[in-house]
Amino acid sequence: KRKDLIAVSRIYESILYAFTSPFFSYLHKNVDSLSTPYNIRDIPIFCIIGGSPGSGKTYLLKWIGKMTNYNRKPSYLSYGAIKGMKKTGSEGDVSDVKKNINILFRQSNTYPLLIDEIEEKFFNDKHFEDLLVHSANELHKEMDGNPFPAFIGTTNSSTYQMHQRGTSRIYYLKVDIPFDDNKKLESSKVYQNILNNSSDELFRDFLTRYLQMLQENPDELISYTENNTLDFLHGARKIFKSYYEIANKPLPEYFPTSISNDYLDNSRDTWRDLFRNY
Repeated sequence: KRKDLIAVSRIYESILYAFTSPFFSYLHKNVDSLSTPYNIRDIPIFCIIGGSPGSGKTYLLKWIGKMTNYNRKPSYLSYGAIKGMKKTGSEGDVSDVKKNINILFRQSNTYPLLIDEIEEKFFNDKHFEDLLVHSANELHKEMDGNPFPAFIGTTNSSTYQMHQRGTSRIYYLKVDIPFDDNKKLESSKVYQNILNNSSDELFRDFLTRYLQMLQENPDELISYTENNTLDFLHGARKIFKSYYEIANKPLPEYFPTSISNDYLDNSRDTWRDLFRNY
């Protein structure tokens, strides 16, 4: 049950990230304007949702797309579409992915970029590491104050490894509980019903409340946790908690109350398994 709750909590966290993402460019640009000190790399504009196949990551991406940009068709892009094709007719490589993501970052858009099923080798390539570091450090300067989107991607790899300068600029969320095959048809019907009845109404209300918080009490946007980690989604948590208060509902036990560190935990698990199997 605990693993299920953690997985649901990570799904919730990805929604908080997506809802807050239109303001990341503001927080990068105005790093010196808030009284709470922070580094822009502590507010990652890349979020990767990783885990085993069949755990609902694509469904989640489609749902996020429906909630944040109701009219976008398609609601997300596949990694293959981002790679594209070379003039020779061969499939694009990681350098092409980097180029195309850079183009998408520089379009007039604040809705999150949603990319599905990123290949494991993408994370191990220096092109991606350079993209992470450059985007985190320089994108807000290159955009000259104009807003830019965040990147939310899924991958079926839960064991990828990157250099520390890259991992420190990614928010990694692990959703690794596959759906029960015996309930696949039932769960698909429930999901489709939820998707069909979803809209961007909650997202638009959230943006209004977050903007009001930014104007009236900006120090509520971010906060440091007890272990001195910056919770860059602190404002989003307060807003979603207020929704439960308005609805007179208790906060669910899977509600994510603080920032996660799944990449570090995943690395510990990998080394533990290696040690046990040695």
